[in-house]
Amino acid sequence: MKIKMKKIFFTSDLHFGHRHVLKHCPKRLEICGASDVDDIAIHDKWLIDLWNGTVDKKDVVYMLGDFSFKSPDDTKKLLEKLNGKKFLILGNHDKSSQHLNSYFEQITQIKEFAFKGTMYPFIDGVFNVCMSHYPMLDWPDKQKGTVMIHGHCHGKMDEVNELSEDLRVDVGLDGEFAKYQFISLEQLYSTFMTKKENI
Repeated sequence: MKIKMKKIFFTSDLHFGHRHVLKHCPKRLEICGASDVDDIAIHDKWLIDLWNGTVDKKDVVYMLGDFSFKSPDDTKKLLEKLNGKKFLILGNHDKSSQHLNSYFEQITQIKEFAFKGTMYPFIDGVFNVCMSHYPMLDWPDKQKGTVMIHGHCHGKMDEVNELSEDLRVDVGLDGEFAKYQFISLEQLYSTFMTKKENI
């Protein structure tokens, strides 16, 4: 029997329970099937279905901030519905999540991680990633090839990131890279390797 390798996913700016997200991100209104900008229940169901349709129970999700606007109790109930092991990198709208340590593998302001080719065969050597809710101009070991992923901008940094030689990308749900999907480690690695070749 073949053992399924756990997958790694990245996302940001889900905004569960945020009553204004459909007004600020109108493309979501069309995608989630809500009837108007106040239909946050349909929006949240769409996000839950997207999450659980992508992430298996043993997979890992790195959430780069602005996860939930719900109350702490409602955020706990939400987290219990979502598959996978969850890491939270805090954003500016994570008050309801920041003290729920038992629901996350870890809660941090910034997360650095080395993904190794010994664990993920598509990686050549080591793939070092710095994660922050906010885009950074400089980050630990940038000069050594560590890449930077962020959220917060809802796609407004896409052109800046694309034109820059910096190895930085917005993994937020509304950005051009994610296109309303979660980003896999394989997809992230491939994108940065292609950019390195073209610099």
